[in-house]
Formats: sequence, structure tokens, C-alpha cells
Amino acid sequence: MSKLEAGKYFCSVASQRLGKSGNGNWTVYLTLNVLLHEVTPGEDAVPVETEEFDNKCTYYGPLTKKSVSFVKRELESETIGFKGDHPADIHIAEGNSNCVGNEGWWTLSYDPPKKEGDTPFEKWRPVMARASAGPAVELSESDLAEVNALHGEAWASEAGATTATKGEWNEL
Repeated sequence: MSKLEAGKYFCSVASQRLGKSGNGNWTVYLTLNVLLHEVTPGEDAVPVETEEFDNKCTYYGPLTKKSVSFVKRELESETIGFKGDHPADIHIAEGNSNCVGNEGWWTLSYDPPKKEGDTPFEKWRPVMARASAGPAVELSESDLAEVNALHGEAWASEAGATTATKGEWNEL
């Protein structure tokens, strides 16, 4: 049984370190103190009180070629506040690279168990502001004609439109 239900939580960073995962990848480990749970969006969050655990959970940030830029963005988010120049600064935790005590909103989701009888894996992710689309870009008449030629028919009729899967939508 899972300790907490999936959702949005207010947490503080209790500790930080680097280590290697079981498969040998360098990984950022942040221990989080789970303080509040937003049960209903827009309403006051409630204190997390459970006897099943000591209100501590772990963020895992694997540092692989594919994930390093994503983990870096998460670490530099307002929620975590890491401002180090190098990955090793997470472990050194001095000055601007010390995140202990930083507070913010996190989301908890669960990966399904890898095999029957295992417990679901907790995935903690900081709530991050979406990047701005940037300033409006001037489009030429030919640009507008191109987008209409490519997508105008599907736009005009639902019959020509297809629905993106959740995975495809998340890639957008």
C-alpha cells in the first residue's frame, strides 16, 4: 500500500546528495519533508499526518545523457533553487548550491510495480512554471499559407482531425 495518495504536496528539502543507482547511473537524491497536501485545488492545503512514515520521501534525479538537462531544469526550478555550476555541487552543498530548507510545491505520482507483489514506485517532481512561449514572431503571408495548407482541412472538419495520445500530447 502506498504511503501517500498521488497529488500536490508542499515540501522542504531536508538533505541532498549524489550517488549511484543500482544500475550504475549517477543520481541526485533529495530527501523531502512532506508538510502539506493540496486535497482540492484552490482550497487550503492540509497538514500531512500519518503514522505510516516520518513524513520523509525521496526525489530521484538520474543523470544520464537523455535526462541530465531535464534534471538540471528541475534542480534550478524555484521549488528546489539549486544554483551550482556543476553536478558535483549538489553533493558539496555549499553556498548557492545548498538547497536544504528550500520549500515549494511538488507533485507525487506512481510508476506501476515492475513485477507482481512489488509496491508502486513514488515519483516526486517539483512544480515548475511553464516556460514562456516567447515574444510573438512575425509571420509572412507564405508562412500563413503553409500552415493553412498543412492543417486547414483538419481544422475545418473533425473528420480529418486525429486525437493525440497522452504520451504524444506530453511530447508537444
